[in-house]
Amino acid sequence: CNDCGICRRGLGLGKDFFHCKTCRACITTSIQSSHKCIERSTDCDCPICGEYMFTSPKPVVFMTCGHSIHKRCYDQHMRVSYKCPICNKSLANMGTQFRNLDVAIINQPMPPEFRDTKATVLCNDCSGKCTVPYHWLGLKCSICQSYNTVELQIHGQGSQELQT
Repeated sequence: CNDCGICRRGLGLGKDFFHCKTCRACITTSIQSSHKCIERSTDCDCPICGEYMFTSPKPVVFMTCGHSIHKRCYDQHMRVSYKCPICNKSLANMGTQFRNLDVAIINQPMPPEFRDTKATVLCNDCSGKCTVPYHWLGLKCSICQSYNTVELQIHGQGSQELQT
């Protein structure tokens, strides 16, 4: 490639790869219309193995959040996590798991002393911040309905007991 100076294995530039000027990398044409540009996204180390990706001969994939990772490292990571190892956004469709969590929460109501307890959360998926009902099984973002959240603060009568 004249732009990045890297020769990727395959049929060639314009056939199975295109050069993204924002990412500054050659990317497979199969994701040309859907990939999210992150400037110099391969000009870094793989978040799993630590190898520099720009000159690596190993296949690199672009996750749905736009970050890049070696294909083999991605496959290994997805066996144990559904989140990007860099930004923590969900990488898989978690709809079924989140619906199952909804049912589990309905079937396990909080004890009376904690029913009015709320939690302020930061959502890893939509980056929103909201206050939601507290439940020990999970905290659901009221903006995008994801359980991929981080508890920032607990509010209410039961908050002292929960924090100890």
